[in-house]
Amino acid sequence: MAARLDSSQAIVLGFSAAAWLALGAIAVLSPATYRQTFGATSPHLPWPAVALGAGGAMAILAVGVLRRWTWVFWVVLLAFLAGGLRVPLALLQLAGTLGTRAPHWFVALQGALGAAQVAIGIVLLRTSRRAGAWGSRVSPDAA
Repeated sequence: MAARLDSSQAIVLGFSAAAWLALGAIAVLSPATYRQTFGATSPHLPWPAVALGAGGAMAILAVGVLRRWTWVFWVVLLAFLAGGLRVPLALLQLAGTLGTRAPHWFVALQGALGAAQVAIGIVLLRTSRRAGAWGSRVSPDAA
């Protein structure tokens, strides 16, 4: 019988899938945003390679989350908490203190994603203290 998905697993998988879909949507609907933001000299970014790399990372993440690999939990936790650095960076860029080639909407999106990452990171941290990585500690009552 398959193990039930813990809420922390569902949150990480849901956020990651949404971020991947957003990456794809921006690539299709506004490809100039990436060229402008990352300063690509070529008029065509290698989207198949980018999609393959992002898809591969998502696959490893999904397998690690579903199999409740502890090392993946800690890498995800650190990455999500570090996402909080996006918030002050975005605020400084929007205020004009730090220069950026990115459109304002993209900078604001990055800041919002960083805030969401920190919130999820805090949830993961609290969950791990209560129930272990990915809710792996099973109470005797749950059996």
